[in-house]
Amino acid sequence: MPTIAATCGLIHDIGNPPFGHAGETAISTWFEKHVHLFESFPGATLEEKRRSQFAQDFLRFEGNAQTQRLLSSLQILADQYGLNMTSATLSASLKYVVSSDKRNDGRADSKKHGYFASENELIRKIKDEVGTGEARNPLAFLVEAADDIAYATVDLEDGVKKDCLTWGTLEKRLKKEAKGPLIDAILKSTNDKIRPAKLKGKAHDEAMSISFRTNAIIQMSLATAAAFEKNYAAIMAGEYCNSLLKDSQASALASTCKAVAAEYVYSAPQTLKLELMGRKIIWDLLDLYWEAAQLIGTDAKWPPFAKRAYDLISRNYRTVCEGHTKAAIKAGVPADYYRMQLITDQVCGMTDTFAVTLHRELMNG
Repeated sequence: MPTIAATCGLIHDIGNPPFGHAGETAISTWFEKHVHLFESFPGATLEEKRRSQFAQDFLRFEGNAQTQRLLSSLQILADQYGLNMTSATLSASLKYVVSSDKRNDGRADSKKHGYFASENELIRKIKDEVGTGEARNPLAFLVEAADDIAYATVDLEDGVKKDCLTWGTLEKRLKKEAKGPLIDAILKSTNDKIRPAKLKGKAHDEAMSISFRTNAIIQMSLATAAAFEKNYAAIMAGEYCNSLLKDSQASALASTCKAVAAEYVYSAPQTLKLELMGRKIIWDLLDLYWEAAQLIGTDAKWPPFAKRAYDLISRNYRTVCEGHTKAAIKAGVPADYYRMQLITDQVCGMTDTFAVTLHRELMNG
């Protein structure tokens, strides 16, 4: 179990597009602008087509679902089974247990979707094999908590390093909003560690934020473990659907950290500029790749530049798309769905830096 949990931590967010959550939104809004592309999807009206799982996969694009796709099919090694991970590992990596057309904002395990229509059958087999039914794998709660703990603290450390936030501001907010013996112990330990160095200015702030991150992660991890033990029976029965960190004694600390990050780090000018740039880059790349992808499996003659764009797409992704497109009619899936997945597969396979560089090269920026 520790190996499975560690593996899930390693692969977590591997399906995210460039620019993270902003990238997901950029993909979703591109499809919102091109909603006419859903014409071949099930439904008598455009609104019905929009509500189908096929359309919702794109209109609410989700990196968690892309992770499942990447692991199970996009990495072609010796066969068509991706990285050939066990059902146990794939089950534990399924943070959200529903499809895009069955999301439920009131449940932690269903507020987003965990898989696309292309992986429906795979997820069904995994759930049957592991025995989780419609509930989360118990290990998924721990992986989710680890993710929340890491980003709640690391983003604040980054904010201090990038001058979005000072240690004094962070410390003041923590004392005010996360007050209690837990934060008192963390801040005392942080100060005791750094004070002897007698640092000043930026060096002091950075050292304090690093020490705080370390101490906060330790305490939040212990609190999460206690929450897991407290809710163990409900978790194993498939009846628990909350967040362990929120149900722990570190809840106020975690929520304060996230609130401060949202106010000072995520809304900083450099962050906003990056996200706006990311939207432009992703929209332009999707435009380019769709020019080619829409012709896959058709008898249409390929215009010269569409073929050039197609040849720029990963061979692995093209192979998967071509195979799925041929079998689409038999599987009851619109061929356009797989064509759309090809362009999102290609974009999601990029890092921020790769996307920026490619866009600059293509657009002569």
